[in-house]
Amino acid sequence: MSTGTAILPLATEKRAASLIYAASFSFMISLGSMQVLVPLYGLHLGYDIKALGLILSAQAVLPIFTRFFGGAIADRFGARYVLWFSFGAMVAAGTVLSLSGVFWALIAAQTLQGMSRSTYWTVTQSYATRLNPDLAATRLGRLSSSGNAGSIIGTALSGFLAFGPGYGVAFGMVAAFAFVGLLGSVALPNLPRPSTKRGFKAALEPIPSVASSRSMGMAGISAFIGSTSTMLGIILIIPLMKDAAFNESEIGIARTITAVGSLTAGLLFGRLMGRLGLMRLHSVAFGLQGLTFLIVPLTATHLASGLPIMYIYGLFAGVMGSLYPMSAATFSRPEHRGTAMAYAGQFWGLAQLVIPAAFGFIAAAVGLDASLYMSGVMFVGLAFVIPAVYPFMTKGGVK
Repeated sequence: MSTGTAILPLATEKRAASLIYAASFSFMISLGSMQVLVPLYGLHLGYDIKALGLILSAQAVLPIFTRFFGGAIADRFGARYVLWFSFGAMVAAGTVLSLSGVFWALIAAQTLQGMSRSTYWTVTQSYATRLNPDLAATRLGRLSSSGNAGSIIGTALSGFLAFGPGYGVAFGMVAAFAFVGLLGSVALPNLPRPSTKRGFKAALEPIPSVASSRSMGMAGISAFIGSTSTMLGIILIIPLMKDAAFNESEIGIARTITAVGSLTAGLLFGRLMGRLGLMRLHSVAFGLQGLTFLIVPLTATHLASGLPIMYIYGLFAGVMGSLYPMSAATFSRPEHRGTAMAYAGQFWGLAQLVIPAAFGFIAAAVGLDASLYMSGVMFVGLAFVIPAVYPFMTKGGVK
């Protein structure tokens, strides 16, 4: 397990923490908006659930390459440069969507969004855990809460803007908030580099060591399952609400409540880690999220009955969103932290590629309700498997 002390003076550490939380807040206004707007826009344009699955999956193709490079470059040269790219790609994605609704424009914008979010999460999670390893769980929880606070604003605004002025204005808001985040990231302090070696080749040197660690495989499993939970909410729950005659603003409200649940999870994550430990927290989160998926088709048919279950869904999705970076931080060296986050994040991205496309076709074949029941059974099953898988995967500890 990684331990250590703060690597910056206390005042600088606090300023850096505040800035990285602010970056998360701004970025998640844009990303939270995109998670609502893109599926609704696709349905608004007349694309069916299979085409929508392919559009959503496009965000995960190029990040297969950019995520590792982003983490390695951040380790070697500093987080700020990667964050500038991340915010810039989100500005471009929002701009493209505000101007066009053709299929390939949506694919291009989703690709840009995927490159943005893959490098963003890798860098911010690495940065937050490296500031002070003794506060890693607390900092990850607060980073998650800051982001979910932004997501609350973004999801609420996006629904109302799409329902009122229209999708062009809503996507313009995405680009505007991402540009604000780009400006703010300029002030982020650089952390000391663990090595004086420079160059692209040196940046990639830790990858084989990290990838060969069985403990990091557990972080990858955690990331894939957490991402699956998030993507099922987009590809299944949003269309379910649309079929139930929810309008854009009502869906925005429901997704806002989801973000409130995830914000709560971020605030509680450090405390939950202390009480349950990493393995038991995996099992509890997976099992309860499975039960949530089983209940969604029965309750998300009206706004009043749907809001409580959307809060619960967001709560457990938020816990799972913090589990994989906590696993990566626990089973990696500080000097390899960005690469470790990128490695685990590859599995998060893999789920973004596979799950929307797969469940788009599954939902077209068996229906949205049955697809959610299948998801619930799958997550409950995973909860029972984790107590056997976790000790086997983490036996070697930090490599």
